[in-house]
Amino acid sequence: MSCETADRGAVSSSGKVNESMIFAADIGNSSISVGIYTPEGALALSFKLSCDRAKSEDEYAVMLKNIFDIYAFDLKLVRHAIIASVVPSLTFVISVAVQKLFKGTKPLVVGPGIKTSLDIKVDHPSELGADIVANAVAAIKRFPAPIAIVDLGTATTLTVINAKKQLTDVFIYPGVQSSLRAVSHDAAELPQIALSEPKAFAGKNTAVSMNAGILYANAFAVDGFIKKIKTTYQIENLSVVATGGMAELVAPICETPVTVRKHLTLKGLYYIYIKNSTN
Repeated sequence: MSCETADRGAVSSSGKVNESMIFAADIGNSSISVGIYTPEGALALSFKLSCDRAKSEDEYAVMLKNIFDIYAFDLKLVRHAIIASVVPSLTFVISVAVQKLFKGTKPLVVGPGIKTSLDIKVDHPSELGADIVANAVAAIKRFPAPIAIVDLGTATTLTVINAKKQLTDVFIYPGVQSSLRAVSHDAAELPQIALSEPKAFAGKNTAVSMNAGILYANAFAVDGFIKKIKTTYQIENLSVVATGGMAELVAPICETPVTVRKHLTLKGLYYIYIKNSTN
């Protein structure tokens, strides 16, 4: 269970979002992150589910209810919901599960037509992942521009926000877990390992070598991209924020100062919901 401070003034006086809480879900390729926000923006509860494309809406509704029961959370407190998804086959499933769980609450799904206030300067804005959009919305609210946002998920994405708070660039490359699965699958003598904080830079056995190699390779990629971004765009001061499941393992070994915000995507979803319910 997690909590964070509220954002004063985040809810307008229109009353469209009242004392009821907001359910936010970020559906990724490997896991589903869930957060429950108060109207003022405090994270009251957060947890993760494993992604399973074979499960039905009823099965997901049961899974969610069981977790809420563990935390003795009253489902009646939630009357609003928002979903970001990069897994189209699960978007409808989770949406229906949420409606069943919260008695008809229809989730807002991040996509074309949703208000975000983002100034997007890429060729095809509709191709941006909903998680990238949510990350950008939250980062602009929380950090001084220009900003680089590193989301270390199944794929690693690095999003650039310029000094005018415009989303200008996105880099996508294999993520930590994807790299680990690829090398374990394609190299017959390399095992599947559980990643952990590197105890040393160099490994003296196979497991330690793989652990250090995978994590440091990703850290070097972050450092390299940040250096290139700063020189290409002549940026002296760049806010660098990391999120995603592997952020807490990779960020500490980067040479670049990186701020980790575990719930950045969920916070962005909160801001997007407020934007669409009060304007």
